[in-house]
Amino acid sequence: RRDLAVTGTPLRAGGRTWRRGLGVHAPSRLAFALDGAWSRLRGSVAIDDSVLRLAARGSVVFRVLVDGEVRFESDVVRGGDAPRALEVDVRGARELVLEVDMDGDHFVADRADWLGLVLSR
Repeated sequence: RRDLAVTGTPLRAGGRTWRRGLGVHAPSRLAFALDGAWSRLRGSVAIDDSVLRLAARGSVVFRVLVDGEVRFESDVVRGGDAPRALEVDVRGARELVLEVDMDGDHFVADRADWLGLVLSR
């Protein structure tokens, strides 16, 4: 979901509400065509704070691929962890892919948030 958690509620991570971002459930893969004129992707990743009310907290790995090459891969992110910043060089890129994979505890509560993403020229 654009600018919402996968549950349809506002994006919330690290105890704060984020106005902009993408809410997905792992596993997920979002691909975007680029024209080669962009330079950098910045933002943060986290599991949505909505899982804090659940028995399971979720655990995922975030990955950014640029023209098929992994340019960012988080360590395991768990519900309740602070958001992790990302900054990726996308100069000359034709395709940007945002992936979220499940960690070893299946997909329960894997409510992943891509937060405050900014693609700049």
